[in-house]
Amino acid sequence: MALSVDLLFCEGGTQSYDIRILSKLLPLSCRVIAGGSSRGLRKRIDHARQFYETKSVFAIRDRDFPKKWTGVSQKVLDWITPDHLGELKQWGWIWARREIENYLIDPIIVQKSLDVHVQQKISDVSYFNLEEYISALNSARDSIRIYQAARTALTQAGKPSYLRTNFGKARGKYNYRFPQKRDILSCEQEMKKMFQTRNKQIITINETLENFHRIFEEECSFGKPRYNDYLYAFSGKDILWAMEDWFAKIGLKNNINFQEIILTGIENSYEDIATWCNEWKNLFDLCVK
Repeated sequence: MALSVDLLFCEGGTQSYDIRILSKLLPLSCRVIAGGSSRGLRKRIDHARQFYETKSVFAIRDRDFPKKWTGVSQKVLDWITPDHLGELKQWGWIWARREIENYLIDPIIVQKSLDVHVQQKISDVSYFNLEEYISALNSARDSIRIYQAARTALTQAGKPSYLRTNFGKARGKYNYRFPQKRDILSCEQEMKKMFQTRNKQIITINETLENFHRIFEEECSFGKPRYNDYLYAFSGKDILWAMEDWFAKIGLKNNINFQEIILTGIENSYEDIATWCNEWKNLFDLCVK
């Protein structure tokens, strides 16, 4: 059922991928505002509801790495948790995919965006072959499957205090951490380093390493649930960084350049982009007045 949504917070800053996509998706439905980190979204929603004296304030946030993988959803997930008084409230919705970048790598959205470039002569994308792209995408999936299991285990160990889940060399203008070596031993070594500076975790490093192996074997290895649903379950950012060599091979500067091409196609499309993705259509239907 559609809710009355006047204001929708999203993650990131004023030029984030989130706000650029949502501003295109919901131009007449509601006001989309950059909400910064997901960790402060509930507080921002509460303050906005009090300030505007309305309950028509919500947010859409990343799914991150859920503890239990429940499969692919074509709809956004309800974000309902207790407030500071213990009362259950709906704060908005959660993307069914790990993060916003997971949409920018989806072959269907990529193709539709590139079609816009061709139709409107925005840029020459004749170098791009969709079959080769999908092959590179699948290779990236295979190269990060162990690393995704490690990140998922770190997410589950990160309570009550915050524990960063990604590791490796800082890359690009946003200093995104992504490791060159992503085998089991290398991941174990990096995970141990994480715990050296944290002493408030409920779950120990040994428990986390055990969980890491279980998640990899039961969920992230070939043919397992998260592996099969990688466009939803794996990190879109990690997939993009794992494709850096392929992007360079086809003449793109880097994965940021690729994402900008896809975003430009989305923003310049004359189509209703809600038709590009069932989940986008679902969010549109929930927010429309």
